[in-house]
Amino acid sequence: MSEGSHSPDEPIAQSGGLDRKKTCPMYVRLFCRMHGHHRLEEFTATHQPSDDEVEIYTWRDATLLELVDLLKEVNVECRRRDARFSFRLIYQDYRGECHYKQLGSVWAGRGGRDDGRTLEEIRFVQGDFIDVAIGFGADAFPAERIESRLSHRGKQTVRDGLDDQRSRSRFNSRSSNFRSDRSHGRDYKNSHSTGHWQRFSLGEIMTTNEQVEQLKVAGNTAFSAGKYAESIEQFSAALDMDPTNHILWSNRSASYASLRNYEAALTDAERAVSLKQDWPKGYGRRGAALLGLGRLSEAKEAYARAVELDPENIQLKKGLETVERMEAELGDQFKPVDNPFADPMLWDKLKGDEKMREHLKDPQFVRIMDEIRADPKSLTKHISDPRVTQAFGVMLGVDVAVKKDGTAEKVETKAKEADTTVDKADTKTPNSKQGSNTSNSNPEATKEKELGNAAYKKRDFEGALRHYDAAIALDPENLSLLTNKSAVFFEQGEYAQCMTLCEEAAARGRECYADFKLIAKALGRIGACHEKLNDLAMAIDYYQKSLTEHRTADILDKLKSAERLLEEQRKNAYHNPQIAETERNAGNDCFKQGNYVAAVKHYTEAIKRDEQDPRAYSNRAACYMKLTAVPEGIKDCDRAIQLDPTFVKAHLRRAHLLHMRRDYSEAIATLDRAAQNDTEGKHTGEIQTLMGRCYTDMRGGDDESDETVLQRAAQNPEVREILSDPVMVQILKQMQSDPRAVQEHMQNPVIAQKLRKLIAAGVIKTA
Repeated sequence: MSEGSHSPDEPIAQSGGLDRKKTCPMYVRLFCRMHGHHRLEEFTATHQPSDDEVEIYTWRDATLLELVDLLKEVNVECRRRDARFSFRLIYQDYRGECHYKQLGSVWAGRGGRDDGRTLEEIRFVQGDFIDVAIGFGADAFPAERIESRLSHRGKQTVRDGLDDQRSRSRFNSRSSNFRSDRSHGRDYKNSHSTGHWQRFSLGEIMTTNEQVEQLKVAGNTAFSAGKYAESIEQFSAALDMDPTNHILWSNRSASYASLRNYEAALTDAERAVSLKQDWPKGYGRRGAALLGLGRLSEAKEAYARAVELDPENIQLKKGLETVERMEAELGDQFKPVDNPFADPMLWDKLKGDEKMREHLKDPQFVRIMDEIRADPKSLTKHISDPRVTQAFGVMLGVDVAVKKDGTAEKVETKAKEADTTVDKADTKTPNSKQGSNTSNSNPEATKEKELGNAAYKKRDFEGALRHYDAAIALDPENLSLLTNKSAVFFEQGEYAQCMTLCEEAAARGRECYADFKLIAKALGRIGACHEKLNDLAMAIDYYQKSLTEHRTADILDKLKSAERLLEEQRKNAYHNPQIAETERNAGNDCFKQGNYVAAVKHYTEAIKRDEQDPRAYSNRAACYMKLTAVPEGIKDCDRAIQLDPTFVKAHLRRAHLLHMRRDYSEAIATLDRAAQNDTEGKHTGEIQTLMGRCYTDMRGGDDESDETVLQRAAQNPEVREILSDPVMVQILKQMQSDPRAVQEHMQNPVIAQKLRKLIAAGVIKTA
């Protein structure tokens, strides 16, 4: 078939001069895409994918294999023997929402059980679409492994050996090598019933991609809940199905790191980096794992690369700062004179410590000490050994505690800084307990602090300030005293002093590497001060800074509240009914000129300026109606009716839009409400005309069988409810035996409304 010999809109001539467009009963629209299906969102009642369309006129017993034969004629790639064609049926429910059903696959070079499935068998009806994904090789569409789970409606008959002549004699097609061949403005009827597919559950048609996404979400949820082992199981299951997903490797690396299994975390991080070398988060995971292993120089390189790829990422920059801080603390670049292990009294000092004496009995530990004395940089290699950390503390005269699991507390704390763990939120009252960066060395200061806390609870703020000042004088390094004192200023309304004190606490906390919780608390309180001063922009900024240091539910709630208030303030500041009226009039002028797009912009601006004016919503709905944007128009009409239930024009435009959507029953109901609110009768003619069109169009589907009409009506919950009402059932029986009874029952408004719905749905046919 030669592509250049026919125009896109001209049917291809068939053998014998037969015009299949006039003789074939079935019109089929296929949408083809290489290496995957179209997204379901691309299909609506009025819009379909803008390319890759093939139009066919054929019979109801046409098979999937015959459709493939046609595609081979219009696209050379489809003729490859390793080509695979995956078919989906796209159909709509009674609300106009699109769904899909997997039909099966056909291979170009070999037969299969889906080859002989016919259009009649798959219940294809006019208005449905067929979506075809085309791939090549045995691994085409690895996400789709669902053919074996589909239930078939009986024995399949595979029709092999169809020659090219028979294929051409059965089809009349229009295509341009999968280019767009749509006829704009064509309105196709859709009488498909979703009930055909009720036997299939969601799990039966779920692709591997969807399963992987579900497992990833489950893993993320478990991680957020602190269930790291469970998150590893979920991510591992997902990786079994999609081992090339770099995000899954990265997430599992974070889970391993949270369990302190840094070796496994490093392995997964390396895999993530190898799969996507320009992804900054992969290098961040690698840096966190290396930091946990004590390999600071390598961790620094990983974090530096991550920051280079994403310079605005605060978490990555924090990780780099953490590594650099540890290098400075642990002497990653010691000079020989600064190396505490080069001290000639090394062995004497170690022997003088009770714990070190036991370690010196181990020859391996002695060799490590000799290595560090010769090369100070080798300290980073052995820093994960708690004995080395203790020896380092002995040489510096610092008592380094070791946890029960044998790891050094100081190193463990730093490694946790690079992780994404969530601690419990602080209380709103001043600290009654001292954290990891507070001092308990001065009992007098602790006593003064407790007295200050007691005075604060009694709201004796002056007394609390005296005790806190006394405690600060005795223990100036205790940052919790500064935050407690700032809480007093906050309660007194001295917000400037409170912010000054919190800024000092945050600055000193960073200098002495204080617990992130204390820094976050100080920054959060600064944000609260700005919020009290009605400076919401600054409050949001400091809340975000606080959450960067340490995430708590309390600050997160305050941030959301401040953002909501700021948005309301901006809306109120933007509110101007006079400008709204000017914009609405400008929109009316554009509408009269037929410039509906510009009119929509003016009406939208009018709505922003005055959200309580229903006229702007109704006018914008009229534009959407002209632009055939039916859902948007109905939404605007609903909003206008919500603002003014007696707004007749809004009801009328909603009815017009529903008529365009072929929802005649709801359109008639809307017209009834419009008639009730049209007390002056100004719109009576328009209401009656549109209602007549609805009834006429309802009866216009003579080409549909009664069975099809009833199947479609059965999908309407209102119709099902009416038909299950015993009173209505009795009335319908009476109407069959005595047609004159209709007039009597129509006097009852409730029964009349139900009868109109049945007429609109096609259950009752009128002459």
